[in-house]
Amino acid sequence: MVIAFAMIVALSRTPWFMLENVRGILESDAWQTACDILKAHGYGISTSIVDASHYGCGQSRTRAIIIGRRGERDGFLERAIERAASVEPTTMRDILGDSVGEYVFVRPFKDGQGVRSTREPCPAVIRTTPERAYRRHIETRNPLDPVPASLVPPLTVEQVARLQGFPRDWDWSAAGNKRSTMQMIANAVPSPLAAAIGRIILERHNGKAEKTDDAFGRWLQKSRGYGGQTLKNRMSAYTRARRMLCGREFATLNDEIAALQAAAEFDALPKTTRSDLRKALKLHAEYRMYQAAEAEKRKESARKAAESRRKKVPEAEIGLEVAA
Repeated sequence: MVIAFAMIVALSRTPWFMLENVRGILESDAWQTACDILKAHGYGISTSIVDASHYGCGQSRTRAIIIGRRGERDGFLERAIERAASVEPTTMRDILGDSVGEYVFVRPFKDGQGVRSTREPCPAVIRTTPERAYRRHIETRNPLDPVPASLVPPLTVEQVARLQGFPRDWDWSAAGNKRSTMQMIANAVPSPLAAAIGRIILERHNGKAEKTDDAFGRWLQKSRGYGGQTLKNRMSAYTRARRMLCGREFATLNDEIAALQAAAEFDALPKTTRSDLRKALKLHAEYRMYQAAEAEKRKESARKAAESRRKKVPEAEIGLEVAA
């Protein structure tokens, strides 16, 4: 369905799209085809792997978030999404309160750990999460269970819904039965995560995006020797230019300059101000190239280190055989 999704986005020419799925989608042939379609129609793609427990949701649900915007460069929201994450995860107790007790039974997939501390996030919600412990869970205690499964209650459907982000009074009557209700809950995008992503998109759309990158300022100081009022002026010009572009960072500098000059208020600015805004965008484009080059260096360094470790393994094994 992801290819059909990409075709609909491309045909409608919507300014934005957001897609949520399991992280494996990023390695799929279907997504690669969909990505080619979207890029051919002018969309910059930003992909992030997020854990919902770091965005106000009481479960450690890891998902791929794919966001696209026409005219943007690739990766344009990755940093903002990363910065929006909390340092500590949200726990079951944070959502359900102290009345939930110290431990609950969370029906595991197959025969894994079932008893969970409420001072940690719930595992990713699935349809069977609130089911009671099976006989095998009770008779054969999992070594990871802190207490026997027979001594703790299972989560209720209402509690699981709240861990997914639904309010207490959400009406599930249209589902018809418990199985269908749990299927709907399990398939939902956690609303706290969706809200966090939505706020980031709205800020970008309204030209606010994130605050001017401090690292950009440090780069200007180091590479250009700017300081004092000159540095402040450059940073201020960059912030103003980005606001006039509605927060967008285009794939190429030429595209950015063209969009800036097409902005309604640009022509009314003094000549020197227009020049300063173009200069600021040029400097930031150079900064992004520097960032990309440094990232490639780190990647190559990590690759060489991994290769070096692999080469040492056979030597160690040979030494053991000789010693034996």
